[in-house]
Amino acid sequence: MSGIVLGLFAGTKSLTTPVFFILLLSFYQWYKKEFNLKTLMKQIIIGGIVFSFLYLQSFIQRGGLFNIFFFALKTIKYRIVHNVTSFPGASLVLFLTSYFQTWWGKREFLSVATWTIFWPIGLGLCLFQLKKNIKKKLINAKSLFGAVPILYFFYLGIQAPFPRYFLLVLPFLYLNFVYVVVNHVKKNGTRI
Repeated sequence: MSGIVLGLFAGTKSLTTPVFFILLLSFYQWYKKEFNLKTLMKQIIIGGIVFSFLYLQSFIQRGGLFNIFFFALKTIKYRIVHNVTSFPGASLVLFLTSYFQTWWGKREFLSVATWTIFWPIGLGLCLFQLKKNIKKKLINAKSLFGAVPILYFFYLGIQAPFPRYFLLVLPFLYLNFVYVVVNHVKKNGTRI
């Protein structure tokens, strides 16, 4: 299942995102003394196959003359050259406020229609939960769910801000959000 998810992550127009998740999860497994290189390699191979299937139509339309490796390398090169933010942390500003500065034309500020107040609240709760777990020296899957969004924003720090990059982090935010609210209700009764 992990390999399938990895391949789907790679299909989100960002081939570097799976690298972020591989490194983060591998570090977590190493820390927990559960890292297995053989399993990781299987997941990477399955992810590569799933990613390749996403481009099967291109392969067929070009009569078999579509090279997925060159395509991936060209995509990575394009992202390195053209995906630079107008200022560091622009993705975080977009996430917290719904505004981003264009890097074309008059460099004006635009708002994103898909933004919701739950994005910054969720990120704040992730910080709160992660701080609480670190204080208690609890490094577990719940800590990882709280750490993913925060570390992902460091990863996005130098990239051009696009709301589509948040698709991968929003489930972690919302799961952590629900976890914190449910624990609060259990602890304090029905008061929120």
